[in-house]
Amino acid sequence: MTIQYRPARTRGLIGAALGVALAAAALVPLSPPAQALVTPVVTNGGVNAKITLSDDHFHPGDTITISGEGFATDPGTAALPGNPVLAVKVNGDDFAATGFPWVAGGPSNIDPSTLPTSGGSGGYAAFEIVNGEFDGTLTIPASWNADNPGTVVLNFLGGSLSTTSPGKVLTPIGIQPSVTVLRPDERFIEVTSIAHTPGSNNNKSLAVKVRNFKRNGGGAQKIAFKIDSADIVVDGVADLQCKQTDAEGDGDFVIQLPTQVDSLTAGGHTLNALVGTDCGAVLPSDPGFPVGGWAGNFPAPFKVATATISSTTHVAGGTLSVDLAGYTKAGGGQKVALLLDAAPFPNYSSSPTIEPCVVTSVAGDGTATVNLPAGLSTGAHTLNVLAGTACGSGIPEAPSRSIALPFTVVEQPLAFSKAPTYAGTPRVGVRSTSSVTANKPGVTLTYQWLRSGVAITNAKSSSYVATAADAKKTLSVRVTATLGEDVVQATSVARTVALGVISNKTRAATSGTFKVGRTVKTTAGRWSVAGLTVKYQWLRNGKAIKGATKASYKLVRADRSRSVSVKVTVSRTGYTTASSTAAAKKVK
Repeated sequence: MTIQYRPARTRGLIGAALGVALAAAALVPLSPPAQALVTPVVTNGGVNAKITLSDDHFHPGDTITISGEGFATDPGTAALPGNPVLAVKVNGDDFAATGFPWVAGGPSNIDPSTLPTSGGSGGYAAFEIVNGEFDGTLTIPASWNADNPGTVVLNFLGGSLSTTSPGKVLTPIGIQPSVTVLRPDERFIEVTSIAHTPGSNNNKSLAVKVRNFKRNGGGAQKIAFKIDSADIVVDGVADLQCKQTDAEGDGDFVIQLPTQVDSLTAGGHTLNALVGTDCGAVLPSDPGFPVGGWAGNFPAPFKVATATISSTTHVAGGTLSVDLAGYTKAGGGQKVALLLDAAPFPNYSSSPTIEPCVVTSVAGDGTATVNLPAGLSTGAHTLNVLAGTACGSGIPEAPSRSIALPFTVVEQPLAFSKAPTYAGTPRVGVRSTSSVTANKPGVTLTYQWLRSGVAITNAKSSSYVATAADAKKTLSVRVTATLGEDVVQATSVARTVALGVISNKTRAATSGTFKVGRTVKTTAGRWSVAGLTVKYQWLRNGKAIKGATKASYKLVRADRSRSVSVKVTVSRTGYTTASSTAAAKKVK
């Protein structure tokens, strides 16, 4: 297992003697506790230096391989000679009287006593930084645990040391990874893998680290593994998955998850390491069975997260939905980043939004929809689901440790990019024009207008004028798009056709001498619609005159000194009735 740590900036330069440990320096682990379902990301800006340790659990006498990269020289010293130096202390102590308590080595290690410092060299080991990098080792004394059991903090400090005086120094940093030095009887097990999904093409196994699992009297130990105290079923067969440690009782193993997709629910689970077994001969009924030597059931927690996409076939420029389950951290939900082919989704103008980050619920569930780039190539692609990221802050370092969801982009099928429609309310006598677009050039469009779902004879153009036969029926248009052998058809929403409207353009008018005994006449006026049926009604002081329903009227004595006018009413099938009243005139 490789452990990486990334520092935070410290608030000031480190003293020449490195006597003050940077207790306030925040640690940002690049590889978090293995049982946490998280994945690191590269931060943008700030201090990007990191240190990699070969492991985080060791025996007394073991050698820790360390390396570092991304260390920056303080700009104020960039023009000076020499190389910056990184110091490391154990548990923040000086050990000035006895010297550095461990043994430092490796190509970058230098003797602190040769450095031009005034603070002495007894309390730390030193590594020269060249081009922002270093490589070295730290060997733990064989007697270390006698006086210093348990966790050890390694304080990596920089900001004042150089190989020359004056000389280049590092931008002030403090990195404090911790390791555990195991006691002889202290056994340790940890699931070091992060993303786990039963039945998937990847993430379908557990990486597990065991330390100090020696037999009584020493020597290699066989270990059988179960999950949640139940047999692991692989391809329908119970598999005890027997592994054997080295002589020190150490091992790094891969344990396959059940192959059935729904065999493990999203959430927390336990890997059981069973010792004291011959492994594989007979599946034991008791997970704590003893077979020679000491026996036991040692649990290691891990999490299963699931991610599913709406479909495995998509088109460029389309959308893809993903459902997440089991993505939790201490205190509830967590941020989950979505990547396309292990890289951030590109910013593309064809889509107004990109969904790179999902914040799951307290239960660890979440749903998101992402827009696929319009120019995405056809063929196989992957949606990568990465947990524990800052989301959007940069390209994650380890997309291979995510859950990878394969999908295929196929050629865009012929389709309507805009469904057929027509504007406004359909009405008798009014032209309706279809609006429709296809997603490819060179498409031939044909039309058929429908009355209550039945084709209207000879109504095959892109527009149609509703007739009286359409009144109070529904009108829709069916559009067929053809490109080569590809044919697609769609029908607009059907809407009820309203009665036509007859508008008066010129008011009805009377003519003649308005005197008792004379005959007066009227015109029907001008109307917006032809073919109208016209009716007349003469009025005396605004009230209908009985029997006066023609275009002319002979004035009688009852009309004397009264106002006479005429109301003209027009109608046509499929239209609302309209009328116009001529101006009234007084009869002499």
